[in-house]
Amino acid sequence: MASKSKWEEHARLVAINTKGDVVAEAATFTPELKKRRDFRMNKPFYHDPIFNRQATIDGIRHFAQGIGDANPLFTDVEYGKKSKYGTIVAPGAFLYSVHWTIVGAGASGLHGWYVGGDWEWYRPIVPGDEFKIVCIIRELIEKQGKMGEENLD
Repeated sequence: MASKSKWEEHARLVAINTKGDVVAEAATFTPELKKRRDFRMNKPFYHDPIFNRQATIDGIRHFAQGIGDANPLFTDVEYGKKSKYGTIVAPGAFLYSVHWTIVGAGASGLHGWYVGGDWEWYRPIVPGDEFKIVCIIRELIEKQGKMGEENLD
C-alpha cells in the first residue's frame, strides 16, 4: 500500500467549496458557472477592508519599508511635516494592504487570475484615513490549457 504524502490533504493544496466538499482537481467552466459569474458582473458590491482599515504612521512606514521604497515622504514624520501635505503620505500601492484579493470569479475550483484594477485617488493617503471598498467584477477571458504551458493564446 502506498503511503500518503504529508502534503496530500494540506488545506492550501486542496480546493474546498462553500459546502466544505473537496472540489475536483480539474473543474470545468460549465454554462451554469458562466451564468452565475455573468450575473455578478458589472454590479458594485461593498465589503470591509481585509487588512488595514485605517492608514497609520506605522502602517505606512512598514509598508514602504516592506516594498523597499526609501522615499522619506513615506517613512520620515519630520520630513513629511515639511512637505506640502504636512505629514507623511502612503505610496499608492498601500491600497493593496487594504484589499488585494480576487473578488469572486464565481467558478469554484477554477483558477481566477487578477490581471489588473482601476484605482481612483482624489487626494493622497495620510495617517487617519479610513477605507471603503467597492468592487466590480469585469471582463472574463476564458483560456484553455494546462498550468505552466506557454503560448495559451
